[in-house]
Amino acid sequence: MALKSPVRMKLEIIKREHRYAAAAARGALTHDRAACPHCGSGSLLLTADRELRRCDGCGSSVSLDELASHHGEWLSETAAQRQEHFRRSARIFVLFALVSLLVTVPWGVYAGSSGMMGIAAFITYLTAVGWFTMRYRAWQAATGRFYEAQAPFGDFMRDELRGLTGGRG
Repeated sequence: MALKSPVRMKLEIIKREHRYAAAAARGALTHDRAACPHCGSGSLLLTADRELRRCDGCGSSVSLDELASHHGEWLSETAAQRQEHFRRSARIFVLFALVSLLVTVPWGVYAGSSGMMGIAAFITYLTAVGWFTMRYRAWQAATGRFYEAQAPFGDFMRDELRGLTGGRG
């Protein structure tokens, strides 16, 4: 005769608390694509033609010009707000990188841990990528350079370097 446990435990691998974290992770890792102007639920995917996007929901094709005119009022109304949001986000990334470096580097030196120094460098790299992305988005909001077939990355870099050199160059 086998002994029975006085408490019956139901194994639940994914609990309610984990579902919230899983939903947040799915939201963070999904592709950020524009919604279809025709059906509103599908996302626009790249096609062989650089100027067209195809909806994965309804299958309709949308040109970049049509997409820009569809979102034109919204883009011009809130451009200053979006620019300030992205600039604030860039400042937060820089502050986070500086604080993490100011805390982890002396701690790593004191502990004599090269692994901690590597982690500090990796965290700083990730926050630098976030800072760079937010600066690019702020530049896009300031100049209105959205929905272009070729990303205006070269123009952004020229403007950033011109800002760093004080307009010389």
